[in-house]
Amino acid sequence: MKAGLKSSPSYNCQNHNPYGDDQTAGAFLPAFGGEVTTANPSVTFEGRCFEQITMDYEQTSETTFDITLKVRGAMSHLCHEVVMMANTEVTHVGIVAFPGTHVYHFETPTQESQDSMKLGGLNLFMFCENAVESIESLWNMLKAFVGGLSDDPNKKYFGSHVPKYQADAAVKFVKEAMDVTLEPREIKKVEIDPDLIQSGDFFGVMRLDGLD
Repeated sequence: MKAGLKSSPSYNCQNHNPYGDDQTAGAFLPAFGGEVTTANPSVTFEGRCFEQITMDYEQTSETTFDITLKVRGAMSHLCHEVVMMANTEVTHVGIVAFPGTHVYHFETPTQESQDSMKLGGLNLFMFCENAVESIESLWNMLKAFVGGLSDDPNKKYFGSHVPKYQADAAVKFVKEAMDVTLEPREIKKVEIDPDLIQSGDFFGVMRLDGLD
């Protein structure tokens, strides 16, 4: 397991969507920047708008801590970084428009919030697209999910069938997210000899509705 985790790629705003574009379904989701804990209180990574972001963690009392973002190397004067710092108990969204030092104060008044910091620390995520691109990406994601939601075959968009726009959106998403091309099949019915089916055999069913 450890070897697999070490070999897994670490995505940022420059490479988080290698097969699609800024309007790809799911591109609006934030990319992981870094994690700080009591054992590892500092991490440095590249942002969407800045070449270097250093995130420092400092415990200021039993129930409070500070996160300091040291930002340098602006890639564009018109670009601003939108970051989310979060764990299971704490969430904060910040906007960083200028290089320099930015300090955020957090409180952990409950035992649950204190335990969450001790166990998992605090993660920082970066939103990689602008507002227009995020809306387009969200719309493309919705097209892959909205449709075929009921058991009534007579309803046009919310019936039991998968509309063409939904199937097309699902095929496009698989291509842009995983670089896998789903080819149409001519065979609509497959005959299987019951004698060939053994205990424990698995039959996978794929439906292009965003859920299956």
